[in-house]
Amino acid sequence: MCKNLKPALVIPDSVKTIGRYAFYYCNKIVNLTLGRGLTRIESYAFQNCDQIKNIVTLPEALESIGSYAFSSCFSIPSLTIPSSVKTIEFRAFEYCMGLTEVCYFGTSDPGKSVMSFGECSKLQAIRVPSNYADNTLCGFPVSKTEKCSITPPEPEPPSSSTTTSTSTSTSTTTSTSSSTGSTGSPSQSEPASTHQTSEVLSGAELSSQPIGWLVKILTLLLSAAIIAF
Repeated sequence: MCKNLKPALVIPDSVKTIGRYAFYYCNKIVNLTLGRGLTRIESYAFQNCDQIKNIVTLPEALESIGSYAFSSCFSIPSLTIPSSVKTIEFRAFEYCMGLTEVCYFGTSDPGKSVMSFGECSKLQAIRVPSNYADNTLCGFPVSKTEKCSITPPEPEPPSSSTTTSTSTSTSTTTSTSSSTGSTGSPSQSEPASTHQTSEVLSGAELSSQPIGWLVKILTLLLSAAIIAF
């Protein structure tokens, strides 16, 4: 099934349940959109989908998240969990090491395990409403706030290979322009051509000098012979 997936996966609103192992190890998924009618995500549904890079917004109809449902989704940056979620099972978001922000809009702990957010090394605290009844969520520290909002991630900088390619392209363009300027400019090419022609002419003049002297000598000898005769 994963072989035919496109990077953007959209779950239709008509889907109520995503079953066990439905998208297990589907690392082609980059952008995940969950349908508004979804009520249950079962165990291992998205485990090891490690290329999901968008903010995952769980739909407001969702009620339960199974064990390891999003485990090892390393690249998810942020997550919003609606107040409708009443159950988060064992290790549901374990090893989501890219998570930096999580907002939960409920007022009591939905966690069935203290390990649901285990090994989320970049996550400092889960933000919850100010009237949240507990001090932790799935054993994870919470930060109570009047309003929870997710900060969109900053765009990734260009890769070094792209920069190198651009620099190489610029260098090639500059080199081509310099070459064109040197061959097409009259102030450089025409004097060089004139100087070369001048050297050829000087060589021809030098080679004609012995012939001139020979003609003069022959003329003098002929004159002397006529006088003697």
